[in-house]
Amino acid sequence: MVAQTRFNIQGMDCGACARKIDTVVRRMPGVKDVNVSVASNAMTVVHENDAELNETIPQKLKSLGYGASL
Repeated sequence: MVAQTRFNIQGMDCGACARKIDTVVRRMPGVKDVNVSVASNAMTVVHENDAELNETIPQKLKSLGYGASL
């Protein structure tokens, strides 16, 4: 089963930031698609219906210097 989750991203201010976030999240197990928007400071992730991803994605982004919340 596939789910879609929207995250608010803090600390992202340019296209390079968005590409970095996209690349890292896209490589995570269970992630099917990623859409990062600098203009709205948001990221939509299409993923397997795995509640753990809603915790591991913010942790991963925090390690890169960004904040993420549902």
